[in-house]
Amino acid sequence: MEIDTRYGRLAGCFDEEFYSGGTLKSCSFECENHVETGCGTLVPRFGPENARRKYGKAVGFYPDGAIKRVVLEKQAGVISPIGEFPAELVTFYENGSVCRVFPLNGKISGFWSEADEEKLAVPLHFSFDFGEFSAKMISIHFYPGGSIQSITLFPCERITLQTPLGKVKIRGGFSLYEDGRLQSMEPAEPTPVATPIGVLHAFDSNPVVVTADRNSLCLEPGGSVARLSTVTDEIIVQLPDARLERVLPLKKTNPLDDETTVTLPVQVEFQDGGVRLTCEKVHRYSLAECAFTILHVPYVAGFSPCSGCSGCGG
Repeated sequence: MEIDTRYGRLAGCFDEEFYSGGTLKSCSFECENHVETGCGTLVPRFGPENARRKYGKAVGFYPDGAIKRVVLEKQAGVISPIGEFPAELVTFYENGSVCRVFPLNGKISGFWSEADEEKLAVPLHFSFDFGEFSAKMISIHFYPGGSIQSITLFPCERITLQTPLGKVKIRGGFSLYEDGRLQSMEPAEPTPVATPIGVLHAFDSNPVVVTADRNSLCLEPGGSVARLSTVTDEIIVQLPDARLERVLPLKKTNPLDDETTVTLPVQVEFQDGGVRLTCEKVHRYSLAECAFTILHVPYVAGFSPCSGCSGCGG
């Protein structure tokens, strides 16, 4: 089947899906097509399935016909706002600008492991005001205007950034404000940082890192701490009436195996002259009316889910 689009006539279409208005929403291909985009000419996937390939449509479109995503037949260099990157998947904003670039797009399963995928990754080099590094990454996310919004690293990669809080060893990735200042990051180890209630050790022992758009340690545009998670600090709060309240991380049975434990972090957020502490329950305190004492307990790591990976040497 052939379908006319704003990018020309697409041949060999199958598994088509259309919007209610009649425009093409997504489809797959049985033969080679070429799609002209803002990041170059892309060849959508058309070859046979294999153990590594994810199931899904080769291209997707917005309701107005603009390209939304392209799964490439094979890795190719694509032009981004900051240069060329290898890509197997590219997504776009409705105005045609690049949204995300995925150097790899393999399906993690019993037949293809994360370690198998990591072996295919090539370190990419970046230079920012706060650090220069080379690392294997899952994706680069751009703002519509072209500046980098976030960089998501492979799970076993570690980099060190010079932040307004000092040097921080990072895993998972980090995000930026549109002007290039650091917005958030995922500390790779308990990291002491100064906050309005004292020095806290920023670290989430079990972060959910799908993308690095939002991380456990978040900065205000001026560089002060806006939010963090801690699994090592007990926070004792003296209330205006002199009563004491304790907020501390909780150890709970791991719901995945019932034999190990996981630590629920205390999430600390500063806003409007106060602090909000969350660990199952939410506690709000005034910075002006309460006093705070921090008791630190050294962190003892459990097993590493990526032990044996070449990225961290574990």
